Amino acid sequence: MGLIVHLTDLHLGLRGAASPTDDRKILVVNDDERMTRRDEAEAAIKKLTEAIKANGKKISALVISGDITVAGSPEGFEDLKVFLADSFGTLLPDASRIVAVPGNHDVKWFERDAAKRYDAFNEHCVKAGFVTPPLEGLTLVGEAREWTATDRHVLVDVEERWAVVPINSAEFSGVRSTLLDQNGNALPDETAVDAIEAELAANPLHAAIFKQLREAREYDMARVSKMQIKAFGRTIEYVEKKFAQGAMPLLFATLHHQLSPVDDREEIKPFEALSNLGRVRSMLQEAGVSIIFHGHKHQSRFFWDSREDASADGRTHDRHDMLVLSGGTVGGGATPKESLANVVEITPRPHGHDVKVWSLGDYVEDSKNRAKQAIFFDRRRLSPIEPSAGLIEGETFDEAYARLEREAALAGHGRVNDLVVRIRDGRTVTRPPSGYPADASGERGEKDAKLDEWFKDITLWWQSPLIEAPDRLFTHGRRLQLYDGKRNADQIKAIARIIKRERMPGNGRAVATLINPETDTLLPDAGVPMSFPAFCLVQLHVSNDGRTDRLDATAYFRKQEIRYWWPVNVAEIKFIMSKVVEGMRDIEIGSITTVAAIAVWQPSRSRVAIPKVDRLYFQDHDGRTTLSRMAALLSGSPAAAAERSEHDRTRRMWRAVLDDIVPPGDSARDSIPLAVEGIAFLRRSVEAQLAVNTTKTIESKLRRAAAALKALEGSGIALRTLSTGTDQDDWKAKLEWHVKLMSDAKGELSQLIVPGHKKAK
Repeated sequence: MGLIVHLTDLHLGLRGAASPTDDRKILVVNDDERMTRRDEAEAAIKKLTEAIKANGKKISALVISGDITVAGSPEGFEDLKVFLADSFGTLLPDASRIVAVPGNHDVKWFERDAAKRYDAFNEHCVKAGFVTPPLEGLTLVGEAREWTATDRHVLVDVEERWAVVPINSAEFSGVRSTLLDQNGNALPDETAVDAIEAELAANPLHAAIFKQLREAREYDMARVSKMQIKAFGRTIEYVEKKFAQGAMPLLFATLHHQLSPVDDREEIKPFEALSNLGRVRSMLQEAGVSIIFHGHKHQSRFFWDSREDASADGRTHDRHDMLVLSGGTVGGGATPKESLANVVEITPRPHGHDVKVWSLGDYVEDSKNRAKQAIFFDRRRLSPIEPSAGLIEGETFDEAYARLEREAALAGHGRVNDLVVRIRDGRTVTRPPSGYPADASGERGEKDAKLDEWFKDITLWWQSPLIEAPDRLFTHGRRLQLYDGKRNADQIKAIARIIKRERMPGNGRAVATLINPETDTLLPDAGVPMSFPAFCLVQLHVSNDGRTDRLDATAYFRKQEIRYWWPVNVAEIKFIMSKVVEGMRDIEIGSITTVAAIAVWQPSRSRVAIPKVDRLYFQDHDGRTTLSRMAALLSGSPAAAAERSEHDRTRRMWRAVLDDIVPPGDSARDSIPLAVEGIAFLRRSVEAQLAVNTTKTIESKLRRAAAALKALEGSGIALRTLSTGTDQDDWKAKLEWHVKLMSDAKGELSQLIVPGHKKAK
């Protein structure tokens, strides 16, 4: 987590920050006793550093966006090092993490020699090791294409994926318009002007008029030079090379002058804004800059600068939203000390960053609740969807899931109605998305390979037809391939026939439903059946992207858990699509769209994550045989474990079964992942071993195992009915109690399977 402090317009020196803040009317207090703007700023920044320390943070970067001094006075530059050290103390970042740009007060006006024009800034900022922009005529000379960017001209944080790029906008501050002779040629120097001024000096009125005429051709011009723009482009290329492909660093930029008015105060002067503002804004947009720091206006403001192109149909495209942070001033006016600095906190997220912004006073007063928040996803501003409806799109499975997870953190309410999610390239659905919870399989801290295996297993389970399962039990595959229990009612095969026969973009008949009104809604005594599916229907349709035919899918869910279950649903849809296009030429898997009438995010795995013991029991005859062998392992039966490899395989299966047998303690009331039937079968199998045991040692072991399995089964039955109970007050206590009982039983079984195994807490 990075923390950037932004200061600007310090205006250190006699006519700026050294100015007293009191209203002295009588001379009874000496000047050295009077409080100055610098004193107050130092005290305010010290409070900020104390708050940063109290929050356990450090400053990742300090950005100073110009006007270090007043009118180029040397004493202001000379005080910079002392002021920063006194104000920030031990939290002052290393010089290589201080970014500074010159302001219009930091250059020598009317000086064309760069060495002299930037002399003070070069001495106290560049040579001090600060990150500074390349300076025209000093470090940026000759052909800009030959200039090479280095870390001296950009601050890059590779670990947290952000960078700050400084830009010089003061190259044209303090310039004179060129005078022409009688032939229209530029005067080579100011000699003729000086001569006229000398002749008029004897007449005070003429001298005053001439002075005003001379100043009329002197400008404080805000402009980013052509060479600076080219150098900026090369710097961005340098930054992106430092990151792995697709890492997408969050880009900050800083310059002295504003991009647009920061308040309604009018400033009547030539070149009040950047003369090439349009070009500069295009430069920032093309680079993908997300946040910019500036000063000059002596106003602390946070606002969005937005640009987007319109099209003939009224839509917009190429939208660019940039968060603009305008800073107050230390020595340039009456800025409240609470607004002397901006504080920016950067938190990396998958595919983006969370950014929080405070004024100095807000951070000191309450660093948690007063922040302005900005969310960036792949450098673009992310606006949270409304609780009533929303659309989320991603090119890949990973991108869409990362976007959904950001929405969960932003929404706060944990629920969105009418949520539409679209993955433009369904081919990317090959494994769990990046950031998928490691505890989905029941274990915390799972390795990717094992999580991949579980994800594939649970996806195939839910698409299994479960031919031998009782009618009450269902999977999505059973509803799709054995509709209403009829073995000749395979809707997936029917969809494949429709697609093959009528492969055209206009066809919309390839629809399969998982709802059976007769059994799910129309039976008078059905009530709210446990088997009513959340996954209601799926439609496949053909589109063409100009290159090839694509098979797209749209699926509707009456209710959908997003964090754990949406990825499994998407993998199921990809599985269905793969079966449909199997054997078809010149068609590939296209987009996957899910529509959820009610979307929720749960903190732990949900009921649909069927524990492995029940998946084995209901899967087929082989699954129950595996459970029987697991029971036989407890008695040391040679028929079950005659060979060492079989013994080890069965022991591993026990471990896999126990991994997800205990539900999370923070399960939602109506979504506790439970196993009952598979545990009951295991218990009966263990009890059957008691009838054929040969020793008291084995009998004791089997009785302990049967008791542990009975405890698991009893808690499972109790938790299954927990959501329908009338007592609404103590269900959490009951959940915690049964989770403890089940954890103890799991630990007992672990001891029996692997002697010496540490019991689960």
